[in-house]
Amino acid sequence: MAFPLFIPRVVTGTSLKEVRVLDKQEKEVTIPVTNHTGIRLTKKDGKRNTFYFDTLILRDSLIAGKKDHFFGIDIKPININDVVKIELQK
Repeated sequence: MAFPLFIPRVVTGTSLKEVRVLDKQEKEVTIPVTNHTGIRLTKKDGKRNTFYFDTLILRDSLIAGKKDHFFGIDIKPININDVVKIELQK
């Protein structure tokens, strides 16, 4: 009998608890930040990257983050100047 591999760990990130954003009707709303909050970046070339908000790192002009919490798969760093749209997902 095989047992599933599960390594418990704590996901740490920003101490930010909520973010004020504009919805599609440009009304200001507050979104709670959890370890499920996602961020989607659309680049000038139309490609999108989605990753967890609590893993977002902005260093100099580069944005980095992780696609998941379990395996810690990194996104390729994105130059902030290549981003045309930023969307947050609950």
